[in-house]
Amino acid sequence: MLKQRVKHKKGEKKISIEKANKKKVKEKGQDIFDKVPELIELMIPDCVDEKRDYTVLGYDKYTRCFVISTYPNKTFLGWLDRIFNLLGDITLSIINRPANDDSVIRQLNKKVTILESERQTYESKGNIDLIHPLEKMIFDYDQIRKQVQMANDKLFFVTILLRINAKDLEELNAKSNLLKNEFSKISAKARCLNFRQLNGLKANLPFNDLNIFDYERNVTSDGLATMFPIASSNTVSSANGVPIRKKLFYRFASIFRYI
Repeated sequence: MLKQRVKHKKGEKKISIEKANKKKVKEKGQDIFDKVPELIELMIPDCVDEKRDYTVLGYDKYTRCFVISTYPNKTFLGWLDRIFNLLGDITLSIINRPANDDSVIRQLNKKVTILESERQTYESKGNIDLIHPLEKMIFDYDQIRKQVQMANDKLFFVTILLRINAKDLEELNAKSNLLKNEFSKISAKARCLNFRQLNGLKANLPFNDLNIFDYERNVTSDGLATMFPIASSNTVSSANGVPIRKKLFYRFASIFRYI
């Protein structure tokens, strides 16, 4: 095999590839449109320093991610508005994905059968105190099954992520305690994502990067409709405005824009 050797003449300067490319760009002229900031540059923080239960995103920028682990028995339209009014600078992400109807119907049928068997067992033993809660559960599951089977309702898997922002750690702790107290008033619970703050930060951003699945909860389309930001107390809008477009989807209306 022949080995090719490159000999430099005496007095010849060695130029690296990087310097050659820079010289080429300088001679050709730089493209002015290459110096425009991209969308990701407007969203990324100065730094990401993950701690056990919070993250530092730069100078006077502290954030803590929560996930709702326990939901109230019944939700109503605007049940999350009070959190925004009290805490102010907070980021909310609601991730939902529809469940398969066939799988939902099969599982609900199995659940109703099991509860019916338990009810008959308790009734034969004379445990009257446990019969009424079982009958209520049987009725609720059977109603959901009928609605899904008739295509009048649908089941969703929902994850609600909250991110509190503050200027220092003391303010962050005060807001975190206020958040937990407010959710406890409606029999709900917000859990801090310990040792998973970076995962919570990614899931809270609009990149469709959900990697937290252990806090998904089941809701019907009516329950999901109460989580949509249809109305906000801090939104400035026209009193005489009318919706210019309406889209009906599984029994709830989504209003896209008001004028």
